[in-house]
Amino acid sequence: MTRYANRWTGLLAWAALMGIVWAIFVPRGLSVGTFTLLGLTGPLALLAGSAVWTAHRPSPSVGQTRVGADAAAEAPMVRR
Repeated sequence: MTRYANRWTGLLAWAALMGIVWAIFVPRGLSVGTFTLLGLTGPLALLAGSAVWTAHRPSPSVGQTRVGADAAAEAPMVRR
């Protein structure tokens, strides 16, 4: 749950920041197309960074692997 809450918090913060940028810069010097590209870049970078972050988890230690193997060996066999 917290994994998704953090992503939603990041997206809401990005939306608030883009609202401020719209109010300050778009009427004066930033085009709507540039604002749209900037607005889409943030969420895409957030999702890509999140995917990379979760893909680079450390491998389990030898102790964790042994515990998992022992638990699997002691578990009753289930026929399908």
